[in-house]
Amino acid sequence: MTPVSALMAAAYTHVAPGEHAAVAWLTMLACRVFGHRYRFGADGETMRWDCVRGCGACGSKRYATPEHASRYAAAFDREDREDV
Repeated sequence: MTPVSALMAAAYTHVAPGEHAAVAWLTMLACRVFGHRYRFGADGETMRWDCVRGCGACGSKRYATPEHASRYAAAFDREDREDV
């Protein structure tokens, strides 16, 4: 059985030049099926997150201190497979 990530990579590489809508559709489909893959970071008192798949999902939240923002960003910026 082919891993899902290999299937997604194959789908991305077989998009003809100029078919940006197809890539965007595949990206959004991946996020709808598998969920977003957020990465978190801190910039001063603001914690920010973005989906690494490029679907455009993002957000931010302000904290009282830069230390709080950094601490929460570090706590959230992990993936389940890191535990395996």
